[in-house]
Amino acid sequence: MRYFVFVENGDVEDNAVLSDPPESIKDELFRFREGVPLKDWFPSPAVFPMDPEFPKARKLYDLQATTLSITIASKALKTTFDEAGCDNVEYLPILIHNHRGKLASADYCIANILQPVDAMDREASIYTNSALIPSLVTRLEKLVLRMEAIPPGLHLFRLTGVPHYPLVSETLKRAIEKKKLTGMLFVAPEEFNSALY
Repeated sequence: MRYFVFVENGDVEDNAVLSDPPESIKDELFRFREGVPLKDWFPSPAVFPMDPEFPKARKLYDLQATTLSITIASKALKTTFDEAGCDNVEYLPILIHNHRGKLASADYCIANILQPVDAMDREASIYTNSALIPSLVTRLEKLVLRMEAIPPGLHLFRLTGVPHYPLVSETLKRAIEKKKLTGMLFVAPEEFNSALY
């Protein structure tokens, strides 16, 4: 089975940008890198306002743009994950407010992808580790997967040490495309360079 890096479509100019998390979790966003359940820590309600620096960017997409390195999914995208059998995802509901502080949508959630998979070929891939956290990959110039390390039937996952770039199976990619969901790109691993996304 083929896999693709699942990224936001940064070329969409009207896509609202979410960059300001709730104050109570602002200093602990690193928790989303760990691939562990967070529902007992995550606040409710969790309000994410549209970034005032982009006042004309007001449209919401199925994979919603954010500067926070988290996966924000619409109800339709969540349903597609569920239908594909993505049982390694914890959904954390959020409220999105518009630039005037009014509710824009209550139909979005953070898709916290659990149980990272150690499937990056570190000999063949080209990457840069964090100076502060050596086990964390902060830049990818070439991604090579160890296909034998990916459990059969896994359709959505993150790589160990590479939390910011989820991967989806070709099966899930086709399901998303069939529904014509919006806001995302699917990049073949051999073509992926994180500096471009």
